[in-house]
Amino acid sequence: MSRKVFIQCSELAKQGKAAKCLELFHQLKSVGVQDHVNIISSLISRKQIASAEKWVNLMRDASTAASSQSPSNNATKPDSICFALVARAYAESRDIPRAVKIWKAMQGQKLQPDVNQYNALLKIFASKGEVRLSEEFLKSLQDNNLTPTTETYNFLIRAHANNSDLTSALKYLDTILKPNIVSFQAGLHACGKTGNFAAAESIITRMKLQQINLDLPCYSSIISSAAKSNNIEKAMFYLQQIKDSKLEPDRLCYGGVLQSYAQQGDSAAALKLLNQMQINRIPPDLINYNVALDSFARGKSDPEGATKLLDRMKIASIQPNTISYSAVISSHLKHNNNITGALQTIKKAEDANIHIDIIIYNMLISAYARNNDAPGARRVLTRVLKLSKMEQPDRKKVCP
Repeated sequence: MSRKVFIQCSELAKQGKAAKCLELFHQLKSVGVQDHVNIISSLISRKQIASAEKWVNLMRDASTAASSQSPSNNATKPDSICFALVARAYAESRDIPRAVKIWKAMQGQKLQPDVNQYNALLKIFASKGEVRLSEEFLKSLQDNNLTPTTETYNFLIRAHANNSDLTSALKYLDTILKPNIVSFQAGLHACGKTGNFAAAESIITRMKLQQINLDLPCYSSIISSAAKSNNIEKAMFYLQQIKDSKLEPDRLCYGGVLQSYAQQGDSAAALKLLNQMQINRIPPDLINYNVALDSFARGKSDPEGATKLLDRMKIASIQPNTISYSAVISSHLKHNNNITGALQTIKKAEDANIHIDIIIYNMLISAYARNNDAPGARRVLTRVLKLSKMEQPDRKKVCP
């Protein structure tokens, strides 16, 4: 009878019928923990996390009641797997506080999670940059006389990298006796986030000593670190290294080099690289185009080239956004005070229902001021007030 009830519960859980499944719980007799784990897993797979938590609580309560009657009866007591599954599910669904609460409830039952269960949550914490919780779980793991694995430290490195804390990331990288490719990927990611090219090259030297070949994520991070440190030569060097290694650069690798060109205001090189991406069948995306447009805003006066690139985006079925239009407007105003071109671009943005940032209007007001055109400046100010539905101008925000 109990086996039939279990099969019925399992089917209901697989179908996501959590309420009916929970109603049958007390009809289960002499069912092993693994069977309960299967039901919990099925509920979680159907996004019924709260019901999976209720199932674990029913197991705990039934076990407590049974133990009070017969201390040897603990067949339905939830083990660490039951709690860890629910905690992980909550963490994956972005409910970190609930995940931590379930984890603490498990520890309150004097259940000892293993390293793999710790790592499952650390992986999620790392992806979300939850540094404090990552550190707390590492300490808890060690306090419970468990030995952190390479994977454990990899997650700590990634957590600090996502939080742009290069010092802490490198500290954990140095803690690992035999770092693997994932360890180095995470360390290089921290270098890429912080723009520390020297640290990135140091990590690459270590990889070579361990005879670990760089993969695309590694190359992408070192190119990003070179770009952020304004080192175009090294960014291009490592882009070529990818090709020499018979790998195919991806959009992130090209994007890092584009960023270098943008910071230098080298629009000609940026356009050349965009064309190279097309030739290599890696169509530039919105971010790539915006970075290239930024090179026009930063470099020498070529608003016509910026406008052509904006039109090229539309031909490629990529909808320009506020950043795209702002870069083109900036290229008109920063270099030759081309108010007419700026107004035409603003009109295009408005026709496309794209919001223009207040900073751009400030630049336009400044352009009119440089031309000693007070009426023009007032027209822009009136437009800004109308758009923002302001009764009084905020001089700190609106006026140049």
